[in-house]
Amino acid sequence: MDTLLISYDICSPDRLRRVAQLLEDHGRRVQQSVFACALPADQTDALLDDVLAAMECPPDHLFVLPLCQRCLEGIEQHGPEVRFPSETDCYIA
Repeated sequence: MDTLLISYDICSPDRLRRVAQLLEDHGRRVQQSVFACALPADQTDALLDDVLAAMECPPDHLFVLPLCQRCLEGIEQHGPEVRFPSETDCYIA
């Protein structure tokens, strides 16, 4: 299971909506343009392929940060807490 923190900066409103929908189907929104996803490796690769196909690079930008268990345990939040996804969460695949 891969746990990823994915952020993006998309210049076009249409591409922005497509990318956001893809990520909403596979993870949990942490902030406006930041998602946390917990997926099997094959689904991670497919999701990133789909997201990149919906983008235009440049000018769009995607940042993917893999998180290990130690990283997840060290997350500090202030304000409303957002629970990170786990392997027991169900998303459209």
